[in-house]
Amino acid sequence: PTNETASGPTAPEGQPDAPAVEPPSEPATTSLVPVHAPDDSMASESPSDGSGLPNPMPEEAHALLKLMGMVQPAMQDTVLGYIAALDVGEVSKQWIAWSPGGDPVLGRGIGLAAGRLKRQAFLSKAQAMAKDADPGVRAAAFEAIGHLAGASALVAVRQGINDAEPMVRVAALCALAEMGQRTERTGMTDSWIKALANDQDPTVAATVAKLTS
Repeated sequence: PTNETASGPTAPEGQPDAPAVEPPSEPATTSLVPVHAPDDSMASESPSDGSGLPNPMPEEAHALLKLMGMVQPAMQDTVLGYIAALDVGEVSKQWIAWSPGGDPVLGRGIGLAAGRLKRQAFLSKAQAMAKDADPGVRAAAFEAIGHLAGASALVAVRQGINDAEPMVRVAALCALAEMGQRTERTGMTDSWIKALANDQDPTVAATVAKLTS
């Protein structure tokens, strides 16, 4: 015989009680944290080491120009394509607003983009930027001058090959080579370039060898 209790039947006397059955536990819930796509302000700050491109790419002129000044050369053409698709006026506002001593990353991006897009109106700004305190800005400015300027700017660009920073000397050398070809003054520009054949910086010396080979 079994004993009845208020909670149900129990085991017969003399036999051990059956093990209690635990009610099934409810599955644990996971708290979901929403993930937000990066906005323009986030894109303008990354990647500071130029190691990659943000996804999605920013759409605003300031952020794209700053990104242009951050990324490695291999990625610059990709960023330049986005800048080229912007309204010309929006890009122009950025270089008009930038002043010497301003954000050097933005200044570098402006110089690189304006020169490669052949924005002739940028030339006077580039000539001012060639005197900036930041070597990255100076280098970008000389590159832009090389793309945009005529024979009258050759002497000014020549001064850049005496800059204390190797990256600026390299940019000025490349500008002289490009301008010499465009203005048919390679005899003069080649002689200036060869003067740095024994530069103490190996990158500068290698640039001279490449440009004069």
